[in-house]
Amino acid sequence: MKHFPEHTDIGKGFSWTATFDSHDWGRNFDFYFTVTLYHGRMKITTISVKTPDQMYGDPNCKLSNEEIAKFVWGMLDTAARKEAATIMVGDE
Repeated sequence: MKHFPEHTDIGKGFSWTATFDSHDWGRNFDFYFTVTLYHGRMKITTISVKTPDQMYGDPNCKLSNEEIAKFVWGMLDTAARKEAATIMVGDE
């Protein structure tokens, strides 16, 4: 799996990036990421996000690495949006 270093705009001045932390392929079949949420250029918070690995690396996996990365990106995006919805910035 990979990092997602490009800022993803999620509206109202928020964006996120994600760092790949680890892959628990032997027991839980999950990826672990640290998602950093920004408002403008200011770092607001970080959250830990666990996603299924979708059989990443398994020779029987029918998904390409690109398809798995797109699925994981979607889960990270959802988690970042949920977190951003709980944060009030400035005059909100």
